[in-house]
Amino acid sequence: MVKIHILGGSGSGKTTLAESLSSRFEIPHYDLDQITMKINQLGLDDRARHAAYIEQAFALAEQPGLVTEGHFLIWTEPLLYHADCIVVLNVSWPVAAWRIVARHVSKSLRRINPYPTKVLLPFLKNVRKYYVNIDSYAPFTNAFLRDCLEKYKDGGNVLDEGFLLMGMEKYGMLSIFYTADFLMKYLERYKEKVFVVKKNDDRERLFEQLTNR
Repeated sequence: MVKIHILGGSGSGKTTLAESLSSRFEIPHYDLDQITMKINQLGLDDRARHAAYIEQAFALAEQPGLVTEGHFLIWTEPLLYHADCIVVLNVSWPVAAWRIVARHVSKSLRRINPYPTKVLLPFLKNVRKYYVNIDSYAPFTNAFLRDCLEKYKDGGNVLDEGFLLMGMEKYGMLSIFYTADFLMKYLERYKEKVFVVKKNDDRERLFEQLTNR
């Protein structure tokens, strides 16, 4: 069995790819957005909520095979560490924007959209920063990267729940608000198992590589 973790900005195709991989390799698929939403509905304070995220990541990482997908960092370290393959979806901003709008309209027409139309434009503005690498928190993200690279070198502390919780308390907002460039720097220590998908040919090569592993 294989463990796969998928990363990428909103509209990059994470869920579509995860569903295909889940079907092809007969492994369960977990959408981390759904997991965090359920935890957020419990009304926990920030520390307890972050601890619950981390607990879920460790529980998922113990499974013999799965595909997980989401736009989160820090608390997802167990998933990155135990993954056989980390997939980063890299599409252009116009493609991602079109997909986000199309998805929003489709869900609204089917009356299953949990988000009102008024939040669409602010959401697009935030997501665009990821794709075009506008770092609104540059001093903060740079400090975080230095901290991570120092603490995580040689694999140290990656699976320390206390360390991950401290990271969430100090840098929690960067679990979501980061750029595409930042993501690749963050994943540098896992580069041997990172697979970047930019087009359909890459997607086919990914399936072939996972099939032959």
